[in-house]
Amino acid sequence: MHRSFIAGFVLSAVSVCAQLIPDGKAVPRTTKPPVIFLNGYESDCGNASFKHTFGIADQALQANGQVSLFFNYCTVPGQPSIEDMGAALGAFLAGLRYEDGQPVDLVDSVAHSMGGLIVRSYLSGKRSAAGVFNPPAVTHFRKIVFLATPHFGTGVNAGLPFSNAQLDELTSGSRFLFDLATWNQGTDDLRGVDAIAVIGNGGTGNATTDGFDDGVIALTSASLGFYLPGRTRVVPFCHVDGGGIISFAGYCGFNSLGIAVFRSTTQDPARIVISFLNGTTDWRTIGVGAERQRCQSSDRLCQRRFRIGKNEDIESSLQRCGLHGDVSRRTARVYRGSRLCSCDPAPHLTGRNRGPRRHQNRPIDPARVPRRQQRLSAEHRAGDDRRDLRQPAGGRDRGGNRDPASVPIE
Repeated sequence: MHRSFIAGFVLSAVSVCAQLIPDGKAVPRTTKPPVIFLNGYESDCGNASFKHTFGIADQALQANGQVSLFFNYCTVPGQPSIEDMGAALGAFLAGLRYEDGQPVDLVDSVAHSMGGLIVRSYLSGKRSAAGVFNPPAVTHFRKIVFLATPHFGTGVNAGLPFSNAQLDELTSGSRFLFDLATWNQGTDDLRGVDAIAVIGNGGTGNATTDGFDDGVIALTSASLGFYLPGRTRVVPFCHVDGGGIISFAGYCGFNSLGIAVFRSTTQDPARIVISFLNGTTDWRTIGVGAERQRCQSSDRLCQRRFRIGKNEDIESSLQRCGLHGDVSRRTARVYRGSRLCSCDPAPHLTGRNRGPRRHQNRPIDPARVPRRQQRLSAEHRAGDDRRDLRQPAGGRDRGGNRDPASVPIE
């Protein structure tokens, strides 16, 4: 309580001069780079604002010695694609000037949801034409915090009664997401910019499965596992504050807290952001590492239970993980690389091998083996020569049928 009181007092003291720099104004020079905030998808751009998405984040960073700027994508006219907004972000960065007239050459960024894809689109120089990129020579970014960014899309928007260019690109399996994930020799290294992801698991589970989403984005979609291990933290928050369409749809509770809305510097997302931007390692101890999540670890059983292979079509695999959309087989390889899984084994995938064979190396007690099995085993050993004559090479009998004994169990 003492810590919360001090944090609240400090924020109150700086709130009257919290440095959210208006568009077109010169940026005060401090010892730390300014921070660019980017909002996520807005169903109503008329209500888009810094406070609506990020709460008192500008006050928190002012107390941390940083000034804040807001790139509100809603200021881009029309219904722009994410590529267009990435280009607009580049123009925004190029126009920033310090009060002494010098250009702002280095910034940090905190991006919520689709805002993170805008940043990645800018870094890659992605153009609207499929597979076309023109990356900027200078990135300008020092550090990036992705808050619930759907790097591999979402299926929740498939249930909306309307669509537009942005929602189409946010859909799991879209060409935009595939291009973005593979533009740089089959991957995306974020141009070497230092980055972390903060994702929530406070959803009701109706979007994917219990404890696996923030009401909109699955944990595996928001993970930075494709970039570097150990760079994703999971906290018990929802995608946005409860009470809106997400709550009425049953994806988050009505009293849920949004992951990007700063209310104090003691909340986990705020602590992670401030620690990372300050260059400390405290953020590594806040929340839970994605590698410790059941469906995001490299646990062999979890990988075996989810795979896109010959026994299951891609759409069924993605839907079993709460993802939807018409995806191509090469797109599925991107999802496979991020180890999407629901940890609920599909019966037709597991077959006889439903769990780890815990006793496979245990010595067999002959006294406990039924006599009929002993007799069959003895006949099998004695009849190896006869069996070889019956079964040609390739594991098939003379009728062309596969011998079950020759089929390996995965």
